[in-house]
This record gives sequence, C-alpha cells and structure tokens, in this order.
Amino acid sequence: MVNFETWRKFRVLTLDQQGLTEASRSLASAVAGFQPNVLIGIRSGGYHVAEQMAEVMPDCQLLSITCRRPGTQKKQKSSLL
Repeated sequence: MVNFETWRKFRVLTLDQQGLTEASRSLASAVAGFQPNVLIGIRSGGYHVAEQMAEVMPDCQLLSITCRRPGTQKKQKSSLL
C-alpha cells in the first residue's frame, strides 16, 4: 500500500535559470563532506545541475555524457524527419 503522507513532500517545481542555479548549489551543500573525484552530467537534462555542483566542489572533475536510445540514430537518418 502506498503511504500518501510520505509522498506529499514530493512535488514538481518550476524554476527559472536563477532558481535552478540556487537549487543545484543547495543540493551540493546538502552533501557537504562528500568529495567525489568526478561528477557526470547528462547533456540532455542534468549537465547544468552537475555544473553548478562542480562550482561548490572545486576539486571535482566535471564530465559530460550524451545518452540516446539505440533507435535515435536510425530515426535521424530517416527521410521521414
């Protein structure tokens, strides 16, 4: 059974650029004391968060990756698009 009281704290937030930057840095502060060697940001959605976190963790290397489903490349080559 789902406990809806527990899930009530989760909600969707709509953030502007400044709000996203502040939330990302807040996330980095929440894990203070944890010093990873590498942060990986996914270009299609998570890179900005990783970039802001890396500013708070200066000894951490920032890498970006691109993730795509196998069929994406075939669709892009198709004449239907």
